[in-house]
Amino acid sequence: MHSQRKPFFPFPMCFAAVAALAVILTGCSSIGPQANIPAPAVTSTTTDEKGASLEARATPDHLVVSASSIQVVLDDGTKGDEFGYFEPIEPVVAALTAVFGGEPVMTTYEGIPSVDYDWSGVSIGTDGPAQRPTNPEIIMHVTAAEVHGIGIETVDGIQVGDPVAVLEVANPSHRWQRDGVEELVIKVNSVPVTPEDNERTFSVELRSCPSDGPVTEFAAPMKNFE
Repeated sequence: MHSQRKPFFPFPMCFAAVAALAVILTGCSSIGPQANIPAPAVTSTTTDEKGASLEARATPDHLVVSASSIQVVLDDGTKGDEFGYFEPIEPVVAALTAVFGGEPVMTTYEGIPSVDYDWSGVSIGTDGPAQRPTNPEIIMHVTAAEVHGIGIETVDGIQVGDPVAVLEVANPSHRWQRDGVEELVIKVNSVPVTPEDNERTFSVELRSCPSDGPVTEFAAPMKNFE
């Protein structure tokens, strides 16, 4: 910064300036009292409004798994994002990572395009790009009723840990031996592959192992055909 020399005023000029200032101040004092002018309204509520808006914003509460999609339901009861099983898996992984608030453990398999993403209680996996209308890109497996505070249920409200007796009576089911233990498999929420093809279906498949226990896991979409 360059310094600039201040102009020098002789004493008489300074005295004259002080005298003039005194006259101006005296003149001002002769004017009557100023009218009370209201101060501008304070707009500090903007921050408060933003805070209230953030508090009121709905957050994910639970997932609803059907034979055709995964639906996010918010804590105010409204529906959030919905993901179909024929969609690319990467955006769904990103969305579920945001819902659960944590990164999944990713498992790849040498020589094949299969990838699994696991949040310890729920996982989604793929064997490669979808081939409509029979081969979805995403398969979901659920082994817990809740993951990171997010409930997971079927469209009928079924969760891991629920009893299966009524479900077995009301839906197609079969029993088979799995590692020497009888397992019960129940298919719910079946939907046709296409509106014109009612014989081939996708469903949510509930499993109970042992067969007389509660639901131990479920998966979707499961096919009734090869």
